[in-house]
Amino acid sequence: MKKLLTTALVSMAAVISLPAMATGGSYYTAYNKSTHCGGGSTEPSCPTYNLTDAGSSGNALVSLDAYYNTSGSSTLNDAYSMTYYSGSGYGVKATSTDGTSPQHAVDNSGDYEWLMLSFDQAVSLDKITLGWISGDADITVMAAGAPSNDLSGWNFIENLYYGNGGSQFSTDSYGRTVASLTNEVCASYWLIGAINPAYASSMYVGNDFFKVYSVQACTNCGQPGTGVAEPGSLALAGIGLLGVFGLRRRRS
Repeated sequence: MKKLLTTALVSMAAVISLPAMATGGSYYTAYNKSTHCGGGSTEPSCPTYNLTDAGSSGNALVSLDAYYNTSGSSTLNDAYSMTYYSGSGYGVKATSTDGTSPQHAVDNSGDYEWLMLSFDQAVSLDKITLGWISGDADITVMAAGAPSNDLSGWNFIENLYYGNGGSQFSTDSYGRTVASLTNEVCASYWLIGAINPAYASSMYVGNDFFKVYSVQACTNCGQPGTGVAEPGSLALAGIGLLGVFGLRRRRS
């Protein structure tokens, strides 16, 4: 799978150094995530970072990619474009025939679009902030230890339902919508997509349009205080994601 956008991870307080992007990855159960991650701005071990198209570079690298699958197919195809919209976040156009608003967002109208976040170490995705919504904003989240161009190579994590009475969604101080995940998983690769019919009832599919503004993610998935991954007993400290460099990619 092609890497489309190289980004850097930069803390609001200091640059966090990580190894260069690895070709492999990890996928395993998180250890006591509720204790070690998830407090947002009040929990220093799990800060929030913005996805932007410009900013300070850092030593920790991650990549952002855009894909889509079609009805009845689990194959992930390269998206036609992935664009950052200032103040709103990233949207995707699956094909060149996608129009303007709201087809410029991550959506499930016609094709089913995904953003892939590729980390150089396992993290546990905790929150997804949406900077723009049209219609509904139900989300499917997948994760894997290694990227695959077929959904069968990914693990289904959970669906987040925007219209379920607000139990999974909240509003931040800037009026943006924040989706909170309940998973206890650490993985190097994550898919964020408009809710997908392969993992949800068709009644929820077809009217979801959103842009991904930021994520909150926790790392050091090992025993508390060690940062060493151990199967079945894994801890979390925090890191976030600040994307820089690059606006869009068109298929050649």
